[in-house]
Amino acid sequence: MHEIKIIKGNMDDLEDLHQLWIQLIEYHHDIGNIGGFIYKSDRYDDLRKHLEKEIQHNKFCVMVAKLDGQSIGFAKANILSYPTFFEDNVFCMIGQIFVQEEFRGKGIGSRLINTIEEWAKEKDINQVRLGLNYKNKRSFSFYEKLDYKPTSITLKKRLK
Repeated sequence: MHEIKIIKGNMDDLEDLHQLWIQLIEYHHDIGNIGGFIYKSDRYDDLRKHLEKEIQHNKFCVMVAKLDGQSIGFAKANILSYPTFFEDNVFCMIGQIFVQEEFRGKGIGSRLINTIEEWAKEKDINQVRLGLNYKNKRSFSFYEKLDYKPTSITLKKRLK
């Protein structure tokens, strides 16, 4: 039986993480990324440099799902803070999570999120937040099953 492992990402995983993030970008493009960011495909090398910094920084958590040594998913989060006059002013923000299509529905995403939540608890963080594309109904259901609740809506207007 093949075992899926969730491990902390390191520099050896950089190229796999880069490719998985590109797959995530393509997935969002396919579902209609009108609410999210527009990625510049000619700047994917900058994405690799960004990932490298995050892997090495202690305020970031990059987790990788592996099956027989092959990276099949990832999640990444970081610690953010608001001014101290806000309650729960320090929190963990999940930035991205992605599991390759053929491995979805097998609990891998839940395990990735649980691992990030454990990392946040180890850092004495008591709140995890995330954002998602409003067209991504599948993700919304996934997060609801993990007891995440909607708290705000972000609106965007392109000026140019």
